[in-house]
Amino acid sequence: MKKLFLFAVLFASSASFAQDSASPEKIVEWFFSGLNQKTPAIMRPLLLNESVNFDTLMYINGEPKVVSRGATDFLNEFSNIPQSIKLEERISNVIVRNYGQTADVHMDYEFYVNDTLQHSGRNYFFLVAVDGQWKIAHTYDTRKSAK
Repeated sequence: MKKLFLFAVLFASSASFAQDSASPEKIVEWFFSGLNQKTPAIMRPLLLNESVNFDTLMYINGEPKVVSRGATDFLNEFSNIPQSIKLEERISNVIVRNYGQTADVHMDYEFYVNDTLQHSGRNYFFLVAVDGQWKIAHTYDTRKSAK
């Protein structure tokens, strides 16, 4: 009986650790790691599927406009950036709300190209739990120009 109890405690601990190591926030961190490395192969498995939208609120001629890109277009943009160009998205003020099977993660960000601030804003990620793994189902980016 003691062995069964010990096994149950160890199993619960390892399951909790595995869940924590792949939390919604961790998935978003891995996504930004892939973005900063310009490596779609890191980002793609974190997406629910190829129909995930990447929506960006931009101001074009002073007017707000939502620009939508599918996952393939978004990821391909990073494949075409030369290795000599350094990208870095710095995130802060991360807020995670986990509802069990869905979660949202949002944060402030600053986006740099070759150490020069290009724009900043707030990112919003909506995630769903599928087969015990968190997947990014939608992203939304509010963008303000640095210029």
